[in-house]
Amino acid sequence: MEDEKKYSEKDRINIEKSILRKNIIKQRDRIYPADINDFSTTICKCICASTKFLRAKDILLYYSFGSEVRTDYIFEKAIEKGKHVYYPKVNGDIMDFYKVNSKKDFTEGFKGIMEPFTTDVSYKGGEKENLIIVPGSVFGRDGYRIGYGRGYYDKFLSRYTNLYKIGVCYNIQMVDECPRDENDVCMDEIVTEKAIYNDGSDNEVRWI
Repeated sequence: MEDEKKYSEKDRINIEKSILRKNIIKQRDRIYPADINDFSTTICKCICASTKFLRAKDILLYYSFGSEVRTDYIFEKAIEKGKHVYYPKVNGDIMDFYKVNSKKDFTEGFKGIMEPFTTDVSYKGGEKENLIIVPGSVFGRDGYRIGYGRGYYDKFLSRYTNLYKIGVCYNIQMVDECPRDENDVCMDEIVTEKAIYNDGSDNEVRWI
């Protein structure tokens, strides 16, 4: 009976996530391309001016896909400052991050998303100051996120708990709370074009 309750609760959460994901992505896809570029620049400049970014030796980024927040600005600034930059590559059910030196180091991968074509140097963990920029379909003011349904980021972040986690999204992707289960990982910060939200512990918001 207890196993049935657990399954039923998990099933309910997954349905809620799926509905919310679909609705928010539909809204995100309606953003004008010019606004996507402007909002992305505001978000990226805010991150690059932060102490967390300046102190980090390693920056883990994602290659923007569709209407996601563009991260090219962060990549350029990180390379300019001599930081090590890593991007994700999906290997079966696991996602790992690999070092890249330029935008020529990519090839089309999982679901058409650009991935590093070299796997010579993978991220192994280390400094507490190291930073990961996390995409998602929905983010909550409680610090949690909804990804794209595969759990790649939650699995990876559970392996590397020292990383400082910054979720990035447009303000229309923000909700009060995200439906979640025990496998979901809380962000340390969420940055939009309008505000910086902390991890939800005291509902602090810094307006940009």
